[in-house]
Amino acid sequence: MRRIDPCGLLDQAAVTAAVGAPRFIGPGLDADECEMRFDPATQINSVSVSMSVSAVGDGGTKFQVGDRDAYTLDGGDLCHISLFFDEDRAFFYSISGPPEQLCQKLRQIVIGSAPQLDNPPQRADSTTMPDTKGWKIDPCTGLTAAFAPGQTFDFLGLNPFECDVYAGEPDSSETARNRYTVRYINVSTEHARYVPDEDRRLRIVGVDATETSGDNEFCQIKVFVGADHTFPIMTYDGKTEKWLEAIHVTGYGCAETRQVAVAAVKAHRNG
Repeated sequence: MRRIDPCGLLDQAAVTAAVGAPRFIGPGLDADECEMRFDPATQINSVSVSMSVSAVGDGGTKFQVGDRDAYTLDGGDLCHISLFFDEDRAFFYSISGPPEQLCQKLRQIVIGSAPQLDNPPQRADSTTMPDTKGWKIDPCTGLTAAFAPGQTFDFLGLNPFECDVYAGEPDSSETARNRYTVRYINVSTEHARYVPDEDRRLRIVGVDATETSGDNEFCQIKVFVGADHTFPIMTYDGKTEKWLEAIHVTGYGCAETRQVAVAAVKAHRNG
């Protein structure tokens, strides 16, 4: 999944016919997401696709796109369509804007884009997604390296840019103290520079990071590994910002979570 170009899963001719020509095509906040942004005259904020949704359609309206099942969820000023890629995974298409005919427009886009799923374009050939390291690295490489040899793991989730595990047996309690995640995300350079009062600034293997403590010893760390390889993003108001790749790490106990963050940064550096 990491090798697929998510922007290649949106057919630009279908998008232009339904909404208008996008003025920006590129990454979203999540590393597996492509987002298109438009001139305000279109009244559409964005059209996007993500590869991180399990293939379930509970609560949605089912329809067929060729031999693929699809499900529509109408949220008023948001409409989502999940389109099956295989029996375990659906790609998640979204549109936001005024409620009028949003789902009709998105359905037109999804039907026009569906043939791309038969032979997905490759991220290595993308002209719109940044060439960050995250799509070339298994995020579990760094997480599992933080534990002693012989440690067993129970793996969760379908986000190709996230390793979400229980270190040992699954724990269904609300505060599962053996659950850790390592996820690649994109953030603005302004976000990377700003440290809220409740956060702590760290250096993780020589890389700037921030750390936040939550309830029940929950800890999250953001490490700004892409600070030397920024890429341009157009905001909704048409301005250009610099963004970078970051690693988002969560766990219980900041000492333990820092160990995972150290291993994740080393894996990124060696990737």
